[in-house]
Amino acid sequence: MSCVPVKRMLRTRTSLRHPDLLHRHASLRIGLDAVPVDALEHSRWAPVHRPPERTAVTRPGGGNSVLDWLSFRLSYEYRGHVDTPTPPYFHSPLAIVVAEIRHIEGAELSDDAIGKLKTSLAEVAPIARIEEAQRFVASFGVSGFADGTRQETVKLRKFSSRDRQLTVTFGPEAITVETTAYQSWTWFRAIVKRALEARQELSPLDGLLRVGLRMVDEIRVEDTLEGWKRWIDASLLGPSDVVERLGYVTQKQQGVLQTSTGNPGRALIFRYGPGEGRAVVDSPTLIRPIADYTGEFFLLDFDSFEEPADQSIPEVRPADIMNTMDALHSESKGLFEAVITQALRDEVLNAN
Repeated sequence: MSCVPVKRMLRTRTSLRHPDLLHRHASLRIGLDAVPVDALEHSRWAPVHRPPERTAVTRPGGGNSVLDWLSFRLSYEYRGHVDTPTPPYFHSPLAIVVAEIRHIEGAELSDDAIGKLKTSLAEVAPIARIEEAQRFVASFGVSGFADGTRQETVKLRKFSSRDRQLTVTFGPEAITVETTAYQSWTWFRAIVKRALEARQELSPLDGLLRVGLRMVDEIRVEDTLEGWKRWIDASLLGPSDVVERLGYVTQKQQGVLQTSTGNPGRALIFRYGPGEGRAVVDSPTLIRPIADYTGEFFLLDFDSFEEPADQSIPEVRPADIMNTMDALHSESKGLFEAVITQALRDEVLNAN
């Protein structure tokens, strides 16, 4: 298996507040151990450069509370292709999955074309609706330079399932498939493929701009009194233990992993951290299976995409687009498996 050189940047932020330092300058030195190095290496991401062992954290100044931010970077390589043999979990933590295919703006679909799309999607999304959305368009003067923007209304042709947990949207510049009741990649992929092929057969699109896949997990367990160490790889949990021993109280913690891969134009943005309530809320056309989500959860948000690195506009080839979708899913799934524990798999995700 060949090695694909990849550069990665990791930035983790932790918001801290010390009850005894509300009106004074505060500083703190801690070890930079709270990076998902072990998890990344387990997922075939080989480190190239590690950050310094220690760093200083100081109050940025102003205000009546101490908010200190930790920031560090890690470069590493991703070696090979992520294999994802894990079957779907009995209790999937996925809150929403979104696939988006952005393309050159196409002509408005005729009523006859809409009828054919409805027939093609009838088994999974039989409810047809028209929604209006606002977009801003740059206007250009005689010199060829932008001299302002204008707002215009566009029509979105939306098809949804009867339980409103799946939507397929055809806009002037994108095809989007969303679900809050993810069953499996095979199931979701088939819907994306059907929507793309149906649109292309009716009125071929002129060019492809971007292929994107977002998978948002809300990890929920019954007992979080001892934190998330039993369920989530410790490298994602930040320096909470360290700062609490020093008298600080962690108020907010958020991590963001930004990637640029050896595959030109492909990237993955990974957001993670504990939360309260829900990260994904209902919309008029897409709802969650459970109406009320309360309590703590741990967010694992994988936002991956690929776009032409040379700024070209390739043809819209459904087979190539689906291959790209498979690759995006494989990388996101591989990282997901690397940052959860076996206890979470056995006792929560696959529990009887």
